[in-house]
Amino acid sequence: MSTAAFAVKGAKRAKARDALIPKRYWVDAKDLPPADQKSVIDLVSPLLSKKEIDIISILDVTALLKRLHSAELSAVEVLEAYTKQAIFTQQLVGVLTETMIPEAFENAQALDKILAETGKPVGPLHGLPISLKDQFHIKGYELNIGYVSRIGTVSDRHCTLVDLLVKAGAVYYVRTNLPQNIMRGEVDNFVYGLTTNPSNRELSPGGSTGGEGALLAMHGSPLGVGTDIGGSVRIPAAFCGIWSLRPSYHRVPYQWCANSMLGQETVPSVIGPMSSSYTGLVEFMKAIASQEPWLHDPIVLEKPWNEAAFEAPQKKGKLTFAMMWDDGVTRVHPPITRAQKAVVAALTAAGHEIIDWSPVNHVEGTAILDVVYKADGGKDIADECAASGEPILPGLGEGASKHLTVWEAWQLNKRRDAFRKTYLDAWNASASKTANGLPVDAIISPVAPFVAAVLTENDNLDYTSIWNLLDYPSVVFPTGLRVDVGIDTGKVAGEAISGSRDELNASRWEEHGAVGYENAPVGLQVLGRRGREEEILGIAKVLGKAIEQI
Repeated sequence: MSTAAFAVKGAKRAKARDALIPKRYWVDAKDLPPADQKSVIDLVSPLLSKKEIDIISILDVTALLKRLHSAELSAVEVLEAYTKQAIFTQQLVGVLTETMIPEAFENAQALDKILAETGKPVGPLHGLPISLKDQFHIKGYELNIGYVSRIGTVSDRHCTLVDLLVKAGAVYYVRTNLPQNIMRGEVDNFVYGLTTNPSNRELSPGGSTGGEGALLAMHGSPLGVGTDIGGSVRIPAAFCGIWSLRPSYHRVPYQWCANSMLGQETVPSVIGPMSSSYTGLVEFMKAIASQEPWLHDPIVLEKPWNEAAFEAPQKKGKLTFAMMWDDGVTRVHPPITRAQKAVVAALTAAGHEIIDWSPVNHVEGTAILDVVYKADGGKDIADECAASGEPILPGLGEGASKHLTVWEAWQLNKRRDAFRKTYLDAWNASASKTANGLPVDAIISPVAPFVAAVLTENDNLDYTSIWNLLDYPSVVFPTGLRVDVGIDTGKVAGEAISGSRDELNASRWEEHGAVGYENAPVGLQVLGRRGREEEILGIAKVLGKAIEQI
């Protein structure tokens, strides 16, 4: 297929997507902001009624569910509000790959009827609209994950996660954009094009789940679902100013989801929720765990929701945190340092203890990951792109290393396990630095060395991928701070670190300054021990309350 042919095929698919959206949801071009307006984060669709604006302004997912379960709000009217805002968001920053609007309203009407007749909700997520990254198969709809070669591939069944969401009462209505090959920090492909950040449209929403991040930031969805192999639900959450959870391996069913490099198990991809509220993460995890997903997907661990583990940090009173100011490889930009200091001050004021965390040989961890992500010599991605003739966009698919032999892959796994042991020992040893003589409860870290990156510059995943290697569950939280041209005037703090990563990152701050990143949200992540999703969610709740006044 020629270059012209793949481009034409991609454009045709994008037009087909648009044709499925009922005309009544499109906002007239004259009512859209000018193309050069950077921030659109505070805009709502002019098609929304006052009640609908109130609906999408309910950021607490638990509160929204209570109103749905009590029939104070109908599933149909909630879906109508979010659909209007989702299409408006598509017009502003390009987030959607697929819509299921007619079916979604049929499903919402059915849910309303059941509730009216029985007085009982269908499940814990009854009536809640849920958006999905373009990796989740939904029966009867095309799924191409941003590859031209997969255009026309229609799913013949739901993936397991979608089945469970439907049984929980959720209403799927849109899928969202992702990068070509899913292994890039930018959200761009030859099918659906570029997604930008609603806080500043000259910035990236983060990848690879950036379509979700931007949609959720604009309140076009109350709860979204993405995947994460190197930061893909965390980076967009931080860049867009929302919450997300990266669970440990095999907690959420991945069965029958589409992906690049399926079968790579050294550092597996995981599924995680994203939401404008912390409660969205909890509601998602409870809803999935309550359905015994291990009976549906053979790789899911048999771990029911542990309410006691969730509540324990909230009852503890005083928690102990370790702040990792940088990873020892790349220093962070000034707005991030400012947010870290503000979080430390807020936690201290709330009575918690904070010590410094010394990164444990992140150079080795990053070196392992560089090989893991290219262990097939780039074959998976190259073959997929060759099938359509589309070029491989810049990212992890380029500059591929050699194809590892089986023996070499075994040696890589040994390095991974040795690195994990070193980090485990360091965590345990933190007991020598805390007032109570116990290891820290959690580590707080930047999500990237920069806030939302200038488009094409989101190329450093080190602050997230290291935790994939370690398999630590992580919650990204918005600090409430944004880049401020009047405050963030300093240079990158600390002494320069030898190496190209630090040099490049520092030079970008010198080049762009606060003006280049203006209005970008500042998010951080809090990390727990492996497999302790309930505990880190409980810790995140405590942390979120402590920083409310920042």
